[in-house]
Amino acid sequence: MTTGYMRHRCIECQQHIVGKSARGLCKRCWDYAKRHGTLIDYPLNTTPRAHFLADFELLVEEGYTLRQIAERLGMTYEAVDQAQYRARLAGATEHQARRAGWAQCRKAI
Repeated sequence: MTTGYMRHRCIECQQHIVGKSARGLCKRCWDYAKRHGTLIDYPLNTTPRAHFLADFELLVEEGYTLRQIAERLGMTYEAVDQAQYRARLAGATEHQARRAGWAQCRKAI
C-alpha cells in the first residue's frame, strides 16, 4: 500500500524523509540551518512566482502551448496550470493576463 508521499533523503544528514521537505532538508537539519543563519545556502525547492511568470510570458509570446511550456520548464502540465492560476489570484491584472496570452494558450492545449 502506498501512502502518496514522496520518500527521499535529507541532503545534509541523509536521513529518510517521508512527505514534504523544505530545501531538501529534514526538520532537524532545517531547524539547525535556520538557527545558525545558513538556510540561505540551501536552494529553494520551488520557483519564485515572478521568475515563473517571466518565463511563462516569454514562452507564450513565442507561441508555446501549456503542455509545451510545462515540458520546457521541467514541470507537469497540472503544475503549470495551477501556477498561472495562482498568479492570477495573487494579483495579476486582467491586462497582464491578456498580455501573457493565458486564454489563447489554454485554448491551444
